[in-house]
Amino acid sequence: MTARAWEYMKADYYRRMKRKHAALHQSKIPRFEQGKCDNQPMFRSQHEDGTDCHYVLGWFFVPSYMLELRSQMVPVSALDAAHMYHPAQGTIYVEATQDMLKRLHPVAIMAFLGGENWAGYRLMMEQALAAYGSPDKLDPAGANGVVIGDGAVSLRQQFECGKDGTPPLRQVAFASCTLHRAKTMGPQCAAIFNTLRRMPPSQLAQVTTFARHITRFPPLPPPLHPRPDAHRLTP
Repeated sequence: MTARAWEYMKADYYRRMKRKHAALHQSKIPRFEQGKCDNQPMFRSQHEDGTDCHYVLGWFFVPSYMLELRSQMVPVSALDAAHMYHPAQGTIYVEATQDMLKRLHPVAIMAFLGGENWAGYRLMMEQALAAYGSPDKLDPAGANGVVIGDGAVSLRQQFECGKDGTPPLRQVAFASCTLHRAKTMGPQCAAIFNTLRRMPPSQLAQVTTFARHITRFPPLPPPLHPRPDAHRLTP
């Protein structure tokens, strides 16, 4: 809550300074520093009459028809988060899937006054499980289901066991999307991966069959009598 308040103050500072420096035809804006601010963000825990203060940090939404028809969709969904700017200034989390006609359907949507982090993904999954009522309704395929993401560490950790061995909230597989997966490879592997990704299904099936066939044979052993000029070939 306090971190989000500082973000509001920082955004407001740069917005006012840009207008001021534009009027003075100046380009360099002094850097925002929390220690030099006259005002500090403060949040009361109680009202003057003694009642507790409640703050709205976001909202969560699931289409009503998805509560009944989630099992009729494909067992694959995509989950991602994006930062929003004025006037919301928050982060929106969206998980979506497709039906058999490849029409897009939201599994869950959440707007949160926070960044894209572990706590945000955790909160969304907790709210989704509460909305659907059980893990079987949220992920009808169980362990055969797949959630695709961009490979963010905070998202991937939601599908791994905790350091203390606690199981994840959702017992599904996590996969990184093809574009982000290529970015994590070396240049040579990424070139091969992108070539395979763009292949037609029939040609890709032939390459897959060939790869499975050659992996059956063990690698060739080193020669018993190396070439006399082998030392010259070594870089």
